[in-house]
Amino acid sequence: MTQYNLQVQQQLDHATSLNIAYVGNKSDHLMTWYNANSPVLDGTSKGLFPNRGTITEGLAGGSSKYDGLQIYLDRHVGSSFLATVAYTWSHTRDNSSGAFSSGAGASSSGRIFITQQGVDLPANYGNSDQDQRNVFVASAVYSLPVGRDKMFGSNMSHALDEVVGGWQLNTIVTLDSGTPIDLNTTGSPGTIDNRPDLISFSKVSRQLVGGSNNSNNRTFFTGVFATPPINSSGIFTRPGTLQRNAFAGPGYKTVDLGLFKGFHITERVNAEFRAQAYNLFNTPQFGNPDTNIRDGVNVPGSTTIFTTGANSTGANNGFGSINSIRLNTERQVELAAHINF
Repeated sequence: MTQYNLQVQQQLDHATSLNIAYVGNKSDHLMTWYNANSPVLDGTSKGLFPNRGTITEGLAGGSSKYDGLQIYLDRHVGSSFLATVAYTWSHTRDNSSGAFSSGAGASSSGRIFITQQGVDLPANYGNSDQDQRNVFVASAVYSLPVGRDKMFGSNMSHALDEVVGGWQLNTIVTLDSGTPIDLNTTGSPGTIDNRPDLISFSKVSRQLVGGSNNSNNRTFFTGVFATPPINSSGIFTRPGTLQRNAFAGPGYKTVDLGLFKGFHITERVNAEFRAQAYNLFNTPQFGNPDTNIRDGVNVPGSTTIFTTGANSTGANNGFGSINSIRLNTERQVELAAHINF
């Protein structure tokens, strides 16, 4: 593994600093485990060793590359206000997502293609499963100027100060682009887990939808895709022309808010009250869309070309549509009290 970075930091004024960095990472000889006896491209349903079953093999032949631009802005105003803004643009590519998986949504074989010459890792090269191009996080911590020795109520009684003084407000705003979506041909007669051939693709503009059935699911993209050619043995002759993890799913947008208050009970005993709301505005955080082209609709006159839309006979109707939200992303409110002694 090789890591390298270049950073420039500048003090903009007495309270503000800016840091800009380029960060790179190059990894080779990544371990990948796969079934070396999977069906061979343009072969038969048997693998390279037809008299054997599954052969689990470890290959230290994977590689990955990361490039990132990181910008960090920090501002302090006395002891009452702290604000930070961080933005990262990055791009991660690899041909092996890890020791036990290669390809989002891939089958148990890890979507490692086998040819007559052996494993073909370059055919799996593309955007990493963890590739996320844009990540923006802004946070602020503000001590409210109310209470004894503060801007407002500096002469209030100790009893009143324990109630209305010393409150702190925290907020975090997160705006992230989506994670990769990897289209597949699951259910095709080609036996091998594969990617489709790309004919056309376009994202759909955002719109409000309603209802409780699949016909009202949110369509995220439209397009036309084809299953790769199949030989007389019913095996794909090659990988699909669509690169692995070629497109990104819906982004992530949330605002978190926290309110804190400390209390002095005795000289040695203190208490703290916390009220925190995660995803304050309950913004839906959509999951990735259905990526199986066979959940779409056949183009008229063809059994191998599919377009987005609901397939009335499919188990997961709605290729290209979103029918879920990310787990545990709905608004959550937390109240807590701590006693320290």
